[in-house]
Amino acid sequence: MTHDFDLREHQTISNAGTRDNDSVQADLGIRIISLGDQGPFDFTLFGPLINDPDLNLHGVSERSANEMFALAEECRKTWKSAVVDRQGKTEVDGKTKFAFPFQVNWDFEEHPEILTDIAPRLARAGQNLFTSIFEQKSDKGLKEIGETIGSVLGSGERCVAITSNKLFQPWGMLYTQPEGSAKLVDDGSNWVKAGFWGYQHIVQQTSEKYKLENAIRPDSTGAVPASINFDDRISKVMKLPVIDEHIEFLRQLGAKITRTKKSELEAVFKQKRCDLERIVYFYCHGHGSGGGASISPPYLEMTDDSVSAFDFQRWAGGEKLPTSPLVFINACEGGQMTTMFYQSFAVELLDEGAVGLVGTQIDVPAVFAVEYAKEVFEKFFDRTSTRKERLGPLLKKVNRKLWDMNNNPLGLVYSLYRSIDCYIDWANTPVNNAAAFPPPKGALSP
Repeated sequence: MTHDFDLREHQTISNAGTRDNDSVQADLGIRIISLGDQGPFDFTLFGPLINDPDLNLHGVSERSANEMFALAEECRKTWKSAVVDRQGKTEVDGKTKFAFPFQVNWDFEEHPEILTDIAPRLARAGQNLFTSIFEQKSDKGLKEIGETIGSVLGSGERCVAITSNKLFQPWGMLYTQPEGSAKLVDDGSNWVKAGFWGYQHIVQQTSEKYKLENAIRPDSTGAVPASINFDDRISKVMKLPVIDEHIEFLRQLGAKITRTKKSELEAVFKQKRCDLERIVYFYCHGHGSGGGASISPPYLEMTDDSVSAFDFQRWAGGEKLPTSPLVFINACEGGQMTTMFYQSFAVELLDEGAVGLVGTQIDVPAVFAVEYAKEVFEKFFDRTSTRKERLGPLLKKVNRKLWDMNNNPLGLVYSLYRSIDCYIDWANTPVNNAAAFPPPKGALSP
């Protein structure tokens, strides 16, 4: 079956219709459409690595949307129970006390045994999700697609570009055994970190093809307009100094605008859309709707009220976002994130013209959410870099650093929706004086 799909559609195309020559090149394209309101799903795998005369494979999954949602939830719940809610014991003054290590710490460099213990469960959960999507309740074509994906991803580092506005999965949490490794055993004990998609590969999902600038250019003052939108009750309830320090760190980095109320969001997204910042950061609880007959929409929790994708839709009034912002949703523990959250928020904000969106698939502990954002933004905002720090490769670099150096796998729960090529174009800043802007402390090395 021939097709007119082009892997380059996953590179962010400029308004002029051009692409950067040094942009991230996708190796595999997966296009998924729903053949009905609730499934089944039609898959097309395409790209130069496909061993087929037409360079594409086609298959159908008979699973319903509800089944796909339930499968994603199964994987997410394993991650939450194995990592976030993992309980440990410590001896204090001769007494045994129980604690949740990942909820109070993010660095386990001196405790590699924790990752060794939980990784087999994560690998099994990721492989189960992959098998359920591509190998079960699937026709011969989809089974071939699954085999091809496993082979291509198992042979090296890849960039996977997924297009769908109907099927959303926690792709970075999927697992496929690398080439040359024995089949994953039932208890997952022979897991290999390169089998985790979010560790080994760059993965992004987009709903459609858009013409948007991937370069975020500083304003006339030499700064990148950015905002922090957060629930100021989180710091008071959790009583973690790191949260207040996080807000202050972002302010020092350049996020001069802060909002804590829904009315403040409405003002800028409705009346002052032309003034919206290029980087819009949310640090709050996120709540996703359930599958099936649930009619409760996913929402973000601000200090005074909740904000749903329907709110953004109403505020838009059919108009695009003229500033094409990059949206980062750092949902911390206390909410109830689901994959349905992004089927709502990502589709709406991308349709309105956001250049991209980054968000978590599960509620991550506050201490990790803070550290992850710090690792990403320190490098992304680095004015002294001699190269373009593109978001897709950067997220992979951060995921690997936290896994390899800190024995923490939670970076893999962050998903990228479009913006794989997004970067800050410091070379075209009106104030291009690198000496005046020293590199931030603790930044990742190139």
